[in-house]
Amino acid sequence: MEKQLQIQVKRSRMRFDRKSPATGVLKRVLIFIAILMFSGAAAVAQPTVVSVMPFGDVYRSDGNVVITFSEPMDEMTVGAVQLNSLPALAGGSWSAGSTVFTIPFSGLTDGSYTVNISGFKNAGGTVMVPDGTHGFETKPWQLCPGTLPPPTVARSVVYYQQGGSEVDISSDIGASMSVAADYLYWRYAGTSPTDPGTVISPPKQSLASAGTFYFWVTQVQSSPGACGEIQITVIVGEAPRPIVHETSVCKGEPLTVILATLVDPNPEPFEYELVWYTSLSGAGSLTPPDPASINTDVAGEQFVYVTYRKIFEPTVESMKEPIKITVAPLADITNNTGTTVLTCNTPNISLTATGGVNYAWDNGLGSNADAIISTPGTYTVTVTSAGGCTNTASITITENIASPTLSLTASQAYYGDNITLTATLAAGCNPTGTITFFVNGSSTDVQPATGNGVYTFVLINPNTNNYDFQVTYSGDTYNNPAMAMAITGFALLPKPLTVTYEANGGIGTLTDPNNPYVAGDKVTVLEHGSMIKPYMIFTVWNTQSNGKGTSYPEGAIFKITGDITLYAQWDDNFVMPLIQRLISIAPTTNGRVTSDRMYSRTGEIISLTITPSPGYILDEIIVYSTDNWAITFPVVGEENVRTFRMPPNTVTVKATFTQSTGVETQRIASLQAWTQNGVLYINGVKAGDTWHVYTLPGTLIYQGVANGETAKISLPARGVYIVTDGKNVLKIIN
Repeated sequence: MEKQLQIQVKRSRMRFDRKSPATGVLKRVLIFIAILMFSGAAAVAQPTVVSVMPFGDVYRSDGNVVITFSEPMDEMTVGAVQLNSLPALAGGSWSAGSTVFTIPFSGLTDGSYTVNISGFKNAGGTVMVPDGTHGFETKPWQLCPGTLPPPTVARSVVYYQQGGSEVDISSDIGASMSVAADYLYWRYAGTSPTDPGTVISPPKQSLASAGTFYFWVTQVQSSPGACGEIQITVIVGEAPRPIVHETSVCKGEPLTVILATLVDPNPEPFEYELVWYTSLSGAGSLTPPDPASINTDVAGEQFVYVTYRKIFEPTVESMKEPIKITVAPLADITNNTGTTVLTCNTPNISLTATGGVNYAWDNGLGSNADAIISTPGTYTVTVTSAGGCTNTASITITENIASPTLSLTASQAYYGDNITLTATLAAGCNPTGTITFFVNGSSTDVQPATGNGVYTFVLINPNTNNYDFQVTYSGDTYNNPAMAMAITGFALLPKPLTVTYEANGGIGTLTDPNNPYVAGDKVTVLEHGSMIKPYMIFTVWNTQSNGKGTSYPEGAIFKITGDITLYAQWDDNFVMPLIQRLISIAPTTNGRVTSDRMYSRTGEIISLTITPSPGYILDEIIVYSTDNWAITFPVVGEENVRTFRMPPNTVTVKATFTQSTGVETQRIASLQAWTQNGVLYINGVKAGDTWHVYTLPGTLIYQGVANGETAKISLPARGVYIVTDGKNVLKIIN
């Protein structure tokens, strides 16, 4: 237990002599006192007991001790409550924010009891100041001797409706002290009017069942112990209730009456009144709704609401009771299928009409309540009630069945490949017809349709380069119509061919940038480039790795007929021969070709001079191996001078000439003129001559200076042109 020591020292009586032998002792005493004073100033305030109930006279041997503390306490640390030296009381509960502790007592004999309270802690853990200053005296039960008048109450009889909730007696009777008393306290006596009752605080009690119950309210003066009390009677009865009378009316006919009756089984001396509402959230009225306000033009259920209240307590109302008004018949259609949309998977919709006793469907569906719908549209049923009222209900059924589609595709094929035709049937409902494929107008394959999906036909070994394909669907009984799709002018593609260069034991790669080719294309054999083979010299390309196939030197030209692989050929003792090889000129007409030499070593540049006959131009010039005409070599240059590099072969030069598209209308011995690919060529001009080109109407379209012996003039389009240098005039038909 904590203790406090207080020491008071009067300054006027404390004197010290510096030379006194007691000076050191006094100094130590003063220091000790200062320490004690400092410790006391820092002490934490302890919680205390503010009041204890009961106190004064108690007229029964059991009840509750109600302790009020000065601050909120720790509910987890319950101290000790003893009456005199009896064993500590057990149990107890907290209330009022942990400031009030209530603990029961029982079996007391008549006599005086001191309430000893200790060990309770506040929320911060500080132990209370022990308290034994409160007490009470138990006596045999007797009414207050009347030394004080009873408390003042507004009503001594209180009525409650049965409901099981806790009731507050104090608020209902309005109790107050009639004289200068110290306090009021309450006792609950149950159903016995002579029972002294049990103290209750606060004055609330749960009264679940119907019956009559008794309470005491007492006012007390602690000194000299005077009291006065009054008994309160509480009657709990069954709640009154309104009895509503549902009504019905035929659609379109006026409603004449709305009824509700208040039934009150509890004979309490209070009056009740009905309160009417047109909606659950609207304001109430003591006047019933006008029946004419009910719209009977719309079939269905409508509601008004009624409740009741005590006349002298107009703000207290019971739950609102609905009054149903049925405008009959309440025609309705129940969709048993759960959807109003017809689909392939839902070909029928089941309906059931309700709300009457007789039904009549339109659309020829009959007079039963049930109907099956298989086509889209709006369906109406007329419903007749038992009272002869009629009403209608409608439902609209739609359809979501897409129109079936048929498509046809053909796989891209090359010469010699098979062609796959693919027909796709989609969106139809359970197609069961037939799929027929046609090739160039002839039926070639018939397949039964087994539903939406893909159907194929393969054309084996096509033997022509142009096809017309068609696929048809025959139609069926599920509303899938006959359909047809076609592909016309389908052409096979030339098969892509490749030239592959193989190092054949060497190092490096070489790719032809002109791949792929098609059959008949000219291939210029590539140089071996960066391909090498140590200690070996590249000699030629060959169609076989062992060199026993066809050889192609670098730069050779041949026409490709299929995929080809050229293998590099290597020689470890190769010496470039110094042999001169023959250059032959093949005979030709309408012009001539001459070479600057008849023999040449491999690798030398050969110059060719081309001279077309008047009215002709060069059409083509080729250089090919005399031993194998399929091997050609590139020729470069333009106009009348062309060159090529001599291969390690004997070669033949062949030129062909074609007539110019222009027509020379005036023969000028010193000039030759022709057109080729929209370009006018004039031979025999002088450098520096100015040439003009006119259309036949005389419009100037070109003016330029020749920079050589041949003038080249681009013509804008086909037609007749006049060309002149001021002295010579040519008429050109392009």
